[in-house]
Amino acid sequence: MTLRAATPEDVPQMASIMGHWFEVTPFVPRLHTNEENCWFLNRAVAQADATVVTNGADVQGFIIREDAEIGQLYIAEAARGQGLGGQLLELMKGRTDHLALWCFQANAPARRFYENHGFAATDFTDGLANEERTPDVRYAWRRG
Repeated sequence: MTLRAATPEDVPQMASIMGHWFEVTPFVPRLHTNEENCWFLNRAVAQADATVVTNGADVQGFIIREDAEIGQLYIAEAARGQGLGGQLLELMKGRTDHLALWCFQANAPARRFYENHGFAATDFTDGLANEERTPDVRYAWRRG
């Protein structure tokens, strides 16, 4: 597995990974088409700190950070449980002194993952402010 900066050529695979998560996750609606996800990810790859983890030419997961905000962290279903998400998160932790992110309250595996990597819940919402209208939780991490 290789960690490297994401490129526009990676975007179709990144969009597929992200779209699949929304397809198989029962507690959150899928609001965007694959084309819309590609548009969003192309912008993120060009403007933010975006890293992919690859196995040869295949993208296995990715993380996108803008300033101190982790906006996206997705691992392909077949690649989960191999520590790839932790590698991506630790990479971003090494680039800043603090990070924050949002996670859906119902996503118990992701919440355990973030808590196991030193993030603490700071705010819970009813979800009315996010586009999915799904209750979420804010997590934060600070070095030291």
